[in-house]
Amino acid sequence: MPLPPPIPESLVGQYPVWLPVQVRYRDLDALAHVNNAVYLSYLEMARVTYVERRIGHVPPQEYTFVIARLEIDFLAPLHLGDEPAVGIKPLRVGRSSFTFGYCVVETRSARAVARAQSVQVYIDPATGQAVPLPDAWRGPLQADLQHFGAEVPCDAPRA
Repeated sequence: MPLPPPIPESLVGQYPVWLPVQVRYRDLDALAHVNNAVYLSYLEMARVTYVERRIGHVPPQEYTFVIARLEIDFLAPLHLGDEPAVGIKPLRVGRSSFTFGYCVVETRSARAVARAQSVQVYIDPATGQAVPLPDAWRGPLQADLQHFGAEVPCDAPRA
């Protein structure tokens, strides 16, 4: 799904997948900002969309990875009525783990609002132990890493 302007094309082209997300009233904290914990849901939606678009249809019971680490830099607040989108791409592909990078941009103002990274570990659900990434995951992740690079650009103007 193409992004609406005014996000610079140079930024849009840095990520293989962009996902527009809707700010809901329930996302807000007492200061009328999107609560920091809600960003985790935005990133989760982007991960699911990445898997669907880049790896293929994977039934939810086959999402056999867990989040081992997640870090977010909050750059500017989001409010009700804002129109954020999340860009996502792989930054590292290991034996059983992979790292995603994210850029969250408010599309109407082109404000960068957050930059994030998460480390996922592919596991055997029966044992909970790390197992090697299947080729069906490794191939697309490595291809995107090679094409899009291992940086997390989020160079839209800040508020």
